[in-house]
Amino acid sequence: MHVIRHTDPDAFLAAAAPMAARGQASASFFTGWAHAMKRTPPAAGERVYLATCSSGASCGAAIQRDEGPAIIGQSDVAAAIAFADDLARDCAGLQGVVGALPATEAFARRWHQLTGRTHRLRVRLRQHALDTVNEVPTAPGTPRTATEADAEWLIEGQ
Repeated sequence: MHVIRHTDPDAFLAAAAPMAARGQASASFFTGWAHAMKRTPPAAGERVYLATCSSGASCGAAIQRDEGPAIIGQSDVAAAIAFADDLARDCAGLQGVVGALPATEAFARRWHQLTGRTHRLRVRLRQHALDTVNEVPTAPGTPRTATEADAEWLIEGQ
């Protein structure tokens, strides 16, 4: 797989579109980072990595900024390995990788082969989607402005 590095956040988002189709959570992460980079461009000399790769049905997207971890989301295993190969050339001090377990494990194995650095799983994250919202019952009473007579009750409630 061939990794394409992007300097323009909009070009990165366009190339990462197949990743966005894999789920809203993964898509929102990459989109959020790209838009944040547009609002707050990196300082001169700050390390920024926006990359995509694809080959047939396999694809991936990766982001990394300054000293942060590489974010590979739901990239395919082949893409994760390609990102490890690409990042090892100029970021051997990388401190972590975040994404789906199969991709991060493949990245870490390849990283070990390339750099000799070992890895360990530190955190497992899950993404949840809210698809139903229950009705919230209306509270009894009516709102009113607090008065001096309410001061003691308000202080006790602390």
